[in-house]
Amino acid sequence: MSARKWFDELYVEFYPQLLKAALRLTEASHLAEDLAQHAFTVLYEKREELIFHPNIQGWLIVTLRNRYNS
Repeated sequence: MSARKWFDELYVEFYPQLLKAALRLTEASHLAEDLAQHAFTVLYEKREELIFHPNIQGWLIVTLRNRYNS
C-alpha cells in the first residue's frame, strides 16, 4: 500500500473521531477543526516514519492534545 493511500484511509476513518475529541477540548468548532487538521498535517508530513506505527489513532489524539496545550 502506498503511503498516500494509507494516509487517505486513515483520514476517512479517524477524522470524525478526532474532530469530536477536539470539540470536547475546545467547544469551539473552528478551533476544533484547526486542531484536527493540524494533527493530520503532521501525520502526512511524517507518514513515511509512521506507516508502521502500532496505534495511529492514539498518536493522532496525543498530537491533537499537544497542539491544544501548546
